Amino acid sequence: MTEPQHSSKGQSLAERLQGVTEALAAATNQADVFHVILHPALQALKARAGVVLLVHEGGNGLRVADTQGYAEGEQTLWQDGTFETFSPTEDCLKRHEALYFEHQDALLAAYPELTGPPLSVNVVATAVIPIFLQDRPLGVIVLVFTQPHEFIPQERQFLQTLAGQCALSLDRLALNTQFHQQAEALTAFVALTEAVGLNTDVTTLTQRANDVLRATFPDLFMSYYVLEEGVWVPAQLADVSEPLEQVLRAGLPQDTPAYQRAVQTRTPIFIDHWDCDAQQIPHTESFKAGVLAPYFQQGQPVGMLAVGRQDEPVWTQQHRAVITALWRSLGGALDRAEQARQLEGRAALNAFVALTEAVGTETELQVLARRAQEVLQASVPEVSVVYYELQQGLWKARVLSDNLTPEIVTAARLGFARDTPSFVTAVQTAQPVFADGWDGQREGISPADAYGAAALYPYFKAGQPFAMFTIGTMQRRKWTQSDRALFTAVGRSLGLALERAERVAELDARSRDLERSNARLEAANEELEAFTYSVSHDLRTPVRHIKGFNDLLRKTLALPAEAKAARYLGIVNTAAEQMNTLIDAMLDLSRTSRQPLVMGLVDLEVLITAARSELEPEIQEQHVVWSVKPLPLVLADHTTLRQVLINLLSNALKYSRTRPEAHIEIWAEERTQEWAVFVRDNGVGFDPRYTDKLFGVFQRLHRHEEFEGTGVGLANVRRIIARHGGTVFARSVLNEGATFGFTLPRPS
Repeated sequence: MTEPQHSSKGQSLAERLQGVTEALAAATNQADVFHVILHPALQALKARAGVVLLVHEGGNGLRVADTQGYAEGEQTLWQDGTFETFSPTEDCLKRHEALYFEHQDALLAAYPELTGPPLSVNVVATAVIPIFLQDRPLGVIVLVFTQPHEFIPQERQFLQTLAGQCALSLDRLALNTQFHQQAEALTAFVALTEAVGLNTDVTTLTQRANDVLRATFPDLFMSYYVLEEGVWVPAQLADVSEPLEQVLRAGLPQDTPAYQRAVQTRTPIFIDHWDCDAQQIPHTESFKAGVLAPYFQQGQPVGMLAVGRQDEPVWTQQHRAVITALWRSLGGALDRAEQARQLEGRAALNAFVALTEAVGTETELQVLARRAQEVLQASVPEVSVVYYELQQGLWKARVLSDNLTPEIVTAARLGFARDTPSFVTAVQTAQPVFADGWDGQREGISPADAYGAAALYPYFKAGQPFAMFTIGTMQRRKWTQSDRALFTAVGRSLGLALERAERVAELDARSRDLERSNARLEAANEELEAFTYSVSHDLRTPVRHIKGFNDLLRKTLALPAEAKAARYLGIVNTAAEQMNTLIDAMLDLSRTSRQPLVMGLVDLEVLITAARSELEPEIQEQHVVWSVKPLPLVLADHTTLRQVLINLLSNALKYSRTRPEAHIEIWAEERTQEWAVFVRDNGVGFDPRYTDKLFGVFQRLHRHEEFEGTGVGLANVRRIIARHGGTVFARSVLNEGATFGFTLPRPS
């Protein structure tokens, strides 16, 4: 090329540089800058293709930032990787000078290793121009030619000027980006600071921390994990691939290498050149660097902040400083949140104790609903609580929390229609209903349109709905699992309390009915006993008259009466005597019921000895073998208990007198709350089918001709023992003897 041609070429290149300068001033992103740089270079030098490669932030490799002149899929000399991928780029950066190869032999002579696989583009001439900002390497511009090319001084100056303008434009963009990032980060840090001071919800705090991080470094991904039963599970998860999300939601073992190392060091660990196989976390190939920062409570790991980077494999000092500061800020917020939760937990525990006590003692439904409201608001202060009862086809509020608007209070007290959708759903399912995404207009409750979520717990009486316990929140549109569990537990406790209150009301009503029945029965018994005593007393006079006139009649007959008349007179006299015996028994029975008991310690052995002595005259001709085992002291009325033992021993002697030798056994058994006393004989016994009749008045299982008696003795025994708070019993096999007994309560 001649000198005039060189001059003309230089003027043309200078004009192009003027256009490049103006275009770069308007560029707003790296893609615009690279297009402005490559396009005039290719046109001015008639190059086949060009590429811009930028240095990785770690400084140990290059990445392809932009290309021009290549069709899609064409093989090139360069690719993402280390400097050794294309050696001329490394040399030009090390030498801080451009390299020009005007024909293929020159390139291959300098770099014989480039004789690799055939390329889509036949590279003949090559220019490699470094991009520096002061002494800091930013990358290289590479132009390739399919024909030999002489790089004249004006072209070399043109390319170096392009590289310099590219460096300045990239620096300007970086400064602008950094300025905007710092502004966004400052705004996000302000939001995080406000959240730290005002919020105790872990999800909200971690979301604010994520906002800060993304505002500072948009290419980073942050997640927050909690340790549950030895497994790290996400509480707040970044937008990741579906396979990775499945792995993370299933939980990572506590001994996952990166997580275990972070827990051991108790500080953030920054991992350059992330290796998913070495870290044992599948489907994390897209991440090139990672950070794990642990949180502890009372010396135990409870949380983990995880940050991933996809564009570069190393962490810069700025990354480390920002992430570490964020980790500390979030840690302080989480500590305060835990303290607040503990305080809320104590308040909630106190409220639960009050509800538990109310469940056991309180019967007023609205008081119980108020206790349930206090439990919920102690745990989740933001919720509003309303307890409704169904009256006249409307759900009317009976208990309302203080954080409701006057419009809602008025509407709730007036009542909502029975067919309100959410109320209908709760009644139909007979289960707690959680209405995420609450719509007050759809429900027909426009005053409650500000609420984002609601929950309802229905209650039933005799299969029919009668009450509804509800909560709502304006701060969210979805209930958390802990919210659902808390509401269900409180709703169930309130349900048990309502059921108990209903049972108590029923028992009170029944108790009043029973008291009235007992009063009527007691009056009737008193009247019956008075009647029995009166009748028994009044019957003595006619019986005495019968007996007296019968005796007079005998005396009137001067001569001995004939045998038939004498027999008739004897029958009348015997009947009168038997009638007197029955009257005496009835009077004894009546006196037993009316006589007050004088309770005291009674020695059963002494009482048995006295009873045997009293019965001795009646058994002069009967051979009796007594077997009396040690007997206890019991709390009883001495007089009436003596009457019980005389009756039982008299019965045993009477029904065993047909035996050549009567065997009477007496013993006692100590039980948990009572004494049991037994009297057993070897007499004629009785048919066990009629055991229930034995202790009834005038009930006899043997003919009077066989064994005398009135049938009142055992009835008297039953009545006396019942007044002592005990029971009577009898066992027998016909002709094999019988066992009678009773129980008496043991004094505490």
